[in-house]
Amino acid sequence: MTLCRSPIALCLAFAACGGGSTPAPTPVFGGTIAGASFAPADAAGFLMAPMACGQIGPGTHTMVLLHFSTAGGTCALAQDQAFCGERGATVSASVAIVRENVNSGTVPAIRPGTYTSSGSGVVDAHGIVQFFWASVDRNDGTCTALPGGPKEGGTGTLVLEEVGPSRLRGSASIVFDDGSALSGPFDVAVCAASSALQCASLKGGCSAVTCVP
Repeated sequence: MTLCRSPIALCLAFAACGGGSTPAPTPVFGGTIAGASFAPADAAGFLMAPMACGQIGPGTHTMVLLHFSTAGGTCALAQDQAFCGERGATVSASVAIVRENVNSGTVPAIRPGTYTSSGSGVVDAHGIVQFFWASVDRNDGTCTALPGGPKEGGTGTLVLEEVGPSRLRGSASIVFDDGSALSGPFDVAVCAASSALQCASLKGGCSAVTCVP
């Protein structure tokens, strides 16, 4: 998973019904990408602590990122490959909220709430600006992008009900200009990956991408 190309284990929750009936699976985040069904097998959440992140803009930055993939080992890949690795033959989706203080002051933490693409990129009176960011990616066994991906710039809504330190929980609804659409709830473990490495990857700090089978 390379944050610089696409700036995430998915918890499948089961709700028991009354009267001893068979538990039914709770709907989980998924949908369609490039006209094909997308049902992630794995996911991880990432929290970037407030820090100066150089080329992505002035001031300090913080981020909440969710990455969903049809391949396993999402967190381990981010840790082992310093955010400069990508799994081949996968379909993946990411959604994030990035917040910065353009006046170089402190940036408030991203807390539970509703975040929409319509409010993305607007600087408030205190110099705080936040970005709603989403992408989808499809590649082959050599990590070469397949037709129909990658795509960035999805529009929609991200609802955060729990933000760390161990989990990201909520729901999202995102639509891309090619008709790809993702929605549903998520309950994802936070991956203990370096904030400095996330920052480096966000600003294009990967000199090369490692393709992991």
